[in-house]
Order: sequence, then C-alpha cells, then structure tokens
Amino acid sequence: MAEKVKESAAEKKADAEERDNDKDLKYTDEQVKKAVDLINDQGYVTKKDIPEMDDDD
Repeated sequence: MAEKVKESAAEKKADAEERDNDKDLKYTDEQVKKAVDLINDQGYVTKKDIPEMDDDD
C-alpha cells in the first residue's frame, strides 16, 4: 500500500525559495525547436547555439 510522504520544513522552504526566484522566460517557437533539435543531435544546448539564453542569473 502506498504511503503519503510528509514534506519536511527544509523541503517546503526550498520549494518556496525556488518559486520566488522563477523568471518569466520568453523564447520563440523557432528557438525552442532549434534547442530541441540540438539536444536530439548532440545532447545539449549552449549559449553559443542560442545567444538569447545568455543570462548569468
């Protein structure tokens, strides 16, 4: 039988901090398709591949 796992206070705090730091990412469909194609071909995407994702934050 499955048991419901209780979330610790530390996990709740980490989740809340993560939500507070969410950014509004805006990429075009073309950029997303390019990223997907690159990931399928080489397994990763870099800032050189898509300069618009150059955000050090």
